[in-house]
Amino acid sequence: MKMVGSEYRLIATLGTTPGGVYETYKNLSNATYDANIKERHDIKEIVLVTTNDSNVNFAYKLVELIFLYFKENVRINKVSVNFSDISDYKKSLEFLNLIKTMDINERDLIDITGGRKSMSTILAIEASRRNAKIFTTIIPQNEYGKISGTISKLRNYDIDTALKELKENYDEALRKYEWLKLVENLISNDAKTIRIYL
Repeated sequence: MKMVGSEYRLIATLGTTPGGVYETYKNLSNATYDANIKERHDIKEIVLVTTNDSNVNFAYKLVELIFLYFKENVRINKVSVNFSDISDYKKSLEFLNLIKTMDINERDLIDITGGRKSMSTILAIEASRRNAKIFTTIIPQNEYGKISGTISKLRNYDIDTALKELKENYDEALRKYEWLKLVENLISNDAKTIRIYL
């Protein structure tokens, strides 16, 4: 296993389940993924590729919450198309055009775990053309119920205020918002990240 010397960008499709992004990030950072050659990757930026669906927007906030909760020092950004689902070929072309603007290259790590299959397919094909490394994280089926239930519970809380206060005073926010411990239930301890070779 070797440590990669320079910084990487993780580009990930995001659907309604936020934990997969964190699991991919941790597995790539720690070289605990399945591939013929394993390297640790110093990921400094995550770009989430999304639609503008309200459930996906909530998942984006939860991704931010997960990374703050676990004290990960990484920038998280979002790029999105202006529709809620890729439901026809025109929207798939618009999604492809968005991907083409991202200047993907061989230093990028691509996570196709989340979102619609069409999103993952488009991103994987374009990333393959540009020699980026492609990964997916497999979350055990038996954990989806727990994760979905946690997402439903978190809808009852003011995520925006918690995000702001975690950034300002982490320890105080944890004391004030005991429900933040629910974030731990968004993560699978048994998720497995694999490299996809195209």
